[in-house]
Amino acid sequence: MRRVLLVALIAGALIGWFMPAEAAPPPPRPEQPHPDQFEVAGFGNLAPLNPVNQKALRPEHTVSYRLAVLSGCSAGVIPEAMQRVEAEAFGKLKQFRLVRNDSVFDFTVYINCGSEQIRLCGGVNFFCLPWGYPYNVDVSISDVLSTYQSITQLSILIHEVLGHAIATWDEQYCKGIETTGLCRGLTQFTPAPGWRDVMNIGELSRHGLDAIELERWSRTMYDVLAPVDCSGDMDAYGNTWDPCIGRWVSPSGWTYDPNTRIWYRPDGIAEWGECKVQDNDCWNLRLAVWVFRGSLLFDPAAGLFSAPPLP
Repeated sequence: MRRVLLVALIAGALIGWFMPAEAAPPPPRPEQPHPDQFEVAGFGNLAPLNPVNQKALRPEHTVSYRLAVLSGCSAGVIPEAMQRVEAEAFGKLKQFRLVRNDSVFDFTVYINCGSEQIRLCGGVNFFCLPWGYPYNVDVSISDVLSTYQSITQLSILIHEVLGHAIATWDEQYCKGIETTGLCRGLTQFTPAPGWRDVMNIGELSRHGLDAIELERWSRTMYDVLAPVDCSGDMDAYGNTWDPCIGRWVSPSGWTYDPNTRIWYRPDGIAEWGECKVQDNDCWNLRLAVWVFRGSLLFDPAAGLFSAPPLP
């Protein structure tokens, strides 16, 4: 009996020896200006104190937010810009779902303006999390964001919402205290020279989730770099089930979430929600109006026609 057990242990050790180990996410690049996540001397990483961060780490990888416009301020195109953030996260962070729900939410994105934005964040062109971070990750977004270019809107919201509020990521621009590295001798709020990262500021921060952000997410949240088999079954109408995103994908690129009953356009924007069979109309999420079946909407910004879903 002991001899058989010994042979089994040796065989098990040999199998383990020849099995390839799971690849670890790449470490921070040597020239990265600051740690991945906020740290405090004597305490360490602040991520465990962020309740939204901890919820995002659960297997469901789902976080909800409320969008609220403060008195005297204008929503502008910020709701649509947040939808682009949702689509960017959903498309690149493997099953992560950032969902707007103004009734049940984990944190709030406030659209602020004027003197109140200046009081909280230090300037009307600054954006911040001023209400007790990391315990409270509500975000104050100035309504001037609506005047910025689309890619700038996206990168700033990724920086504040995905970066700070959810992942507890540290800044990667110069803080004015560096004695080594890219920011040595540079003043506070100077863009880190040559550092392409949404957590930087300036021209090199104006993009979506690229390689460096996916590497950091894999180090700090969960691995989004390992290949995943997202193939699924096809129904009689040619729609394919994608288990990685939890949606049916139509041949035209539209996707449907059977849990929320929301239809998403090929560009990731949530377009259609609830349909009322008795009234033969559907709620258009983008325009916030009821639309009769048989109607046809056109979005000139995307060059896209859209009709209410069939019953």
